[in-house]
Amino acid sequence: MTGMPMANASLLDEATAAAEAMAMSFALTKGKRDKFFVSDKVHPQTLGLIQTRADALSIEVTCFILLKSKLYEGRKELGLGMLGQCQLCIGP
Repeated sequence: MTGMPMANASLLDEATAAAEAMAMSFALTKGKRDKFFVSDKVHPQTLGLIQTRADALSIEVTCFILLKSKLYEGRKELGLGMLGQCQLCIGP
């Protein structure tokens, strides 16, 4: 169709994109916030890569139960971001 060897190919998979979003959020806060919240239902490879990138940036990753969580209730300090997942690791 395009005559190119690859067309419309992304070099970012889901896990890399999630880790990059966390790193960008960290950069935007200029390191003032260091907590990133991740749903317990994300794919294990996504969580693994987020944790690896977080360790390098000294970001604390906290897993939470998506449907029962009240993360910000009574908190004065906010995290730098939160990751949920539409298609849960356990199925729809």
